[in-house]
Amino acid sequence: MTPLLRAFCAGVALIASAACSTETRSADVARDTSATATGMPVTPAPAEPAPGNQSVASWRVTEFGIGPLRAGMTAREAVATLHGAGISATADSSRTCHYLGWSGPTGVKVMLDGGVVARVQVDSGTIATKEGAKIGDSESQIQSLYPNRVTVQPHKYVTTGHYLVVAPVAPTDSAFRLLFETDGKSVTKYRAGKQPQVSYVEGCS
Repeated sequence: MTPLLRAFCAGVALIASAACSTETRSADVARDTSATATGMPVTPAPAEPAPGNQSVASWRVTEFGIGPLRAGMTAREAVATLHGAGISATADSSRTCHYLGWSGPTGVKVMLDGGVVARVQVDSGTIATKEGAKIGDSESQIQSLYPNRVTVQPHKYVTTGHYLVVAPVAPTDSAFRLLFETDGKSVTKYRAGKQPQVSYVEGCS
């Protein structure tokens, strides 16, 4: 190979190398620019905790149930939901109306009827409703927490007592209720869930 030809080949190789280097840098810049344009985070944002992962102490009662547990869930769905919240639970499918065996909040029972969650009842303890109502509250407090939603009915067993029945806000939820039992002055227990089970005075008896 003549000196002139060797010089020509070396020049071609140098140009090709520079072109490849420029293309690589351009591709890197394009990737960086794309990431910035799409707002890709350097570190993924933490996911919001699911309701079932919240502390049981933070659970509140609504006309639909308590925490992640909802009236209308099948026994299987209820057990799976509670297990997801770290609570052991078992249902007896051979019985029509019965209470769920569970390690949930003290003083709280879950009624199943026909294999479906029917109601949650709070017989003792400090578990409150979403609006803050709890055992020990006065009748006037319940009225103020649920303005224009309370119907007062006479208690079946307590002469001076009442049932304070709270209707849901949305007409489409008319099958659900909150029901507070009182001694005529303050709340002694309360329950939430679907009609007619939420109104059963004797529970599953």
